[in-house]
Amino acid sequence: ERSHSQVAPTKTTILHGSPLFPRSCRSGNGENTSVHRSSLWAQFYIQDETVINGANLFWPQQFGINTKDPDPSKASRDQWLLGIVASAPYLCCAVIGCWLTDPLNRLLGRRGTIFVTAVISALTCFWSGLTNSWYHLFIARFFLGFGIGPKSSTVPVYSAECAPPNIRGALVMQWQVWTAFGIAMGFVADLALYYVPDRSGIVGLNWRLMLGSAGIPAIIVCTNVFFCPESPRWLLGKGRVADAYHSLARLRNTPLQAARDTYYIQKQLEAEDQLVSRGKLRIMELFTVPRNRRAALAAGIVMFMQQFCGVNIIAYYSATIFEESGFSTVSALAASLGFGLINWLFAGPAIWTIDTFGRRGLLLTTFPLMSLFLFLTGFAL
Repeated sequence: ERSHSQVAPTKTTILHGSPLFPRSCRSGNGENTSVHRSSLWAQFYIQDETVINGANLFWPQQFGINTKDPDPSKASRDQWLLGIVASAPYLCCAVIGCWLTDPLNRLLGRRGTIFVTAVISALTCFWSGLTNSWYHLFIARFFLGFGIGPKSSTVPVYSAECAPPNIRGALVMQWQVWTAFGIAMGFVADLALYYVPDRSGIVGLNWRLMLGSAGIPAIIVCTNVFFCPESPRWLLGKGRVADAYHSLARLRNTPLQAARDTYYIQKQLEAEDQLVSRGKLRIMELFTVPRNRRAALAAGIVMFMQQFCGVNIIAYYSATIFEESGFSTVSALAASLGFGLINWLFAGPAIWTIDTFGRRGLLLTTFPLMSLFLFLTGFAL
């Protein structure tokens, strides 16, 4: 006979003071969780975005870029150069980086992909701090996109594949919470490193350290990623049933729950396999299979519009905007830090509401509010 405790359902329990981290996601040492770690991995993805915000106040002058040049044609050219250097990682993500997500995951698994992209991110952040011209900085930041693109797609998937279904939304939301935290930490680094003086033979040491500091979280990721269990879904997709069960045994309360979820995931993969069209490119199934097409359309519109709406202008250029509005450089960096902290704090309510009101409800509520406040921001300065 099975004991009562063996069939007890997965419960949400308190871990590190939060009621949102389930006991079923505890790792073997009982102190940290795979979902904790994968959420913290979000920090190294986004911190670069805000360290370049502060660095934009310094490196253009050193490399001969003057967006206020009396010559309108040169000022316009320099404005384009500033923009393309700042956005270089995401240009790479859009053109190449994100498209490498699927082949890297199929070859290396979730943990392997995260490790490789973290190494790339760390190296390119340090490289950015050693550049000596705008095009050199552009190249370094462009290669950063090979780290950001695949990793930003892989970590949320890894979290979802490890989390229990009943609280999956809240746990995957940790990605956004710690992404917002990374934004705030980038502003902290900008402000903390502003007063660093140049050393002998090193010009612009403060902005170089700002850009290099974004590589530190990536190093932390490299040191702990393999302490987490591999995604059980990925393991089952590779036919490694025993490894998948052992992975789930670390992610669930009891061996019975691990066996149950191993069986469910296996059957789900078998059902999905029957829907796959043989002999066709997998990417084409995004458009030829109706349910995939609808999901891709919805995801594409939402993700494109939330990036295109203008909020990234605040994340990349808030310090520049504040300085041009009459703030001192330090005050501009401090005001940007205020934006980062508020952004982080207000990511919290989504954790409590995403599994209650749903994803669509939150989007329909917050997109109009974001539009309103961006409109007010545009006329505030």
